[in-house]
Amino acid sequence: MQWMQARWEREAKLRNDAAFAKRFLELQLSLAEACNKADLRILSQIHQKLGIKSPDALLSASKASNPESKSLTLRKHQPPTRAQHNLMIFATAVRAIVRMQVSARAWGKHEKTRVRLVEAWEETKRREPAARKWDGNESLNRSNSGRGDGRGNNGSMHAEKREERKRSTAETTSDMDDADPCVEVRV
Repeated sequence: MQWMQARWEREAKLRNDAAFAKRFLELQLSLAEACNKADLRILSQIHQKLGIKSPDALLSASKASNPESKSLTLRKHQPPTRAQHNLMIFATAVRAIVRMQVSARAWGKHEKTRVRLVEAWEETKRREPAARKWDGNESLNRSNSGRGDGRGNNGSMHAEKREERKRSTAETTSDMDDADPCVEVRV
């Protein structure tokens, strides 16, 4: 049960992490958009103070004069340089590795529990045939221990057990006459 609970908690944690990452990216995008709008407002105020035409006016003037040329102001996003891109990839990889190591350590504790459960289950499977062998033949199997008369009669205690079994079997068979024939009764 502990292992299943730990597995469930691990999956829930991974789902929460994915949801958090999604919200974080959405927040970063909205923050970047807000910063871009603020920068554009500041630039337009600077243009007004200096008496320079606004970027929109400059853009429309450049389009009218030369529609083929592309202005730098048309770019919405300047791509990061190769070094910046590599640094971002490296930082993301390091963060992912550290998070995986922490999660692996936490999961390792519960893995030991799972291994113990598997071993206990296998031990139960190994003992099960032995338990079946001892169910009805206890006195016969113990007769070879050197006590008794050699025919499976190991004294009065075992004889009493045999008699008790015979009585319970007889009672069960008499009860079975009245019982539903579709229901199996085991002694």
